[in-house]
Amino acid sequence: MDEVSLISNCFFVLLVIVLCILIYFLPAIIGRKKRDATALATLNLLLGWTLIGWVGALVWALSVEAAIPQMSATAMPAANPGLCAMCRKYSRPQSLFCTHCGQPLSVYHLRISS
Repeated sequence: MDEVSLISNCFFVLLVIVLCILIYFLPAIIGRKKRDATALATLNLLLGWTLIGWVGALVWALSVEAAIPQMSATAMPAANPGLCAMCRKYSRPQSLFCTHCGQPLSVYHLRISS
């Protein structure tokens, strides 16, 4: 009976340790699919032992990321230099943004009718 209780006590201690590790790394587990997952896990690892670091990492993991603007295939610039609608200057060929003012370039397709 004494050996069985020793094994059950060791199992209980091991279970508590694993549970504490899971709770400690909960922010890193929640935020594993974020863009900044490595920075989040590093913050959790190094500052998670402080309550402020752990709560900060948890808030960061639960926060909603801003969407990355996507350019569609129709908005891709033509092979010729693009004319910026804002500053009226030409940019390099294949540029997505104006090299002078930084505004996105749009492509105007001229329809030739006969």
